[in-house]
Amino acid sequence: MTHWETVLPGRIFTLHYEEIIRDQEGMSRKLIDYIGLSWDKRCLHFYETERLVRTSSQLQVRQPVYTISRESWRNYEPWLNPLIDTLGDVINSY
Repeated sequence: MTHWETVLPGRIFTLHYEEIIRDQEGMSRKLIDYIGLSWDKRCLHFYETERLVRTSSQLQVRQPVYTISRESWRNYEPWLNPLIDTLGDVINSY
């Protein structure tokens, strides 16, 4: 992403999944505003659309934002610690 932010300064909207989980409406509003569209409350209920979906994520499109496994990585933390220590500040910036 650093490359694209350098090549296209001010044109990339960075959004982390954790931010959507924490504040779906707030982050959705920021994205919609960034791309210059008017807010529509249906953005929060995207999974209720009856449109045809032909992507590999078609099952996800029909469900609300999935938040249950957000911290499940911690089950593997003892084995991930060497990687976390190696990456250091890179991980902490997220």
